[in-house]
Amino acid sequence: MMNREELIAFYDAHSAADFYIYGFCHRGLVYAVAAKALPDETKKLGRQSSKRGGRSQLRFRVPSELKKQLIESGEALLCGDITLIEYKDNYNRGEHFERLIVEGFGKTWHKDDTPFWICGDLSLNGVEIQIKFDGAEITNETAYLNNFAA
Repeated sequence: MMNREELIAFYDAHSAADFYIYGFCHRGLVYAVAAKALPDETKKLGRQSSKRGGRSQLRFRVPSELKKQLIESGEALLCGDITLIEYKDNYNRGEHFERLIVEGFGKTWHKDDTPFWICGDLSLNGVEIQIKFDGAEITNETAYLNNFAA
């Protein structure tokens, strides 16, 4: 099983992202933050379900204190009410957040499964942007074993 530091090193070494936009909910509102990297305290070690192999995974989780700091400092921009990303169809909150961001830049959103080492979720003027929402998987041990292990 890979540990947190190994998963972070794997992700950092192979990520095609130049920039990140990440989001979270706080008190019924959706916020977005643009950053050069995901904050270290948001990278949490977890495990995939046994159905998916039970291997290590790295998840993106924004702690409550960080949410408050980002909102108070003005780094987190208000996107709107939580109804923007509710489960109203076959897409989850993260996919709705990604759609919200992509369409906000005037692009057409479509769900895809392109790996993080190929490109970001949004490309603007040659800059690859990875979009993450609170609770999302960053990467997992299976991705490493299936694509990069010798």
